[in-house]
Amino acid sequence: MDKTQAIQQRLRELFESQNLGVLATHSSGQPYASLVAFYATQDLKHLFFVTPKTTRKFENLKADHIPEATALIETGDKITVDG
Repeated sequence: MDKTQAIQQRLRELFESQNLGVLATHSSGQPYASLVAFYATQDLKHLFFVTPKTTRKFENLKADHIPEATALIETGDKITVDG
């Protein structure tokens, strides 16, 4: 397995183990983050989520000529608590 295939396999495992992520958009120079359920295509080229047209995230994505967004999907396995 080459490096690209190894990365793709790790992404597939992550996407299969998690069904929620954080979608970050922006409006008027301000960030907006929201929890979304998502689905990744097998080829890893697309992440899909469903949201009503009345949500702020929908409006933020629609307002951009080229929609700009970032998604955070992680397992939390390495999170430690200070103290």
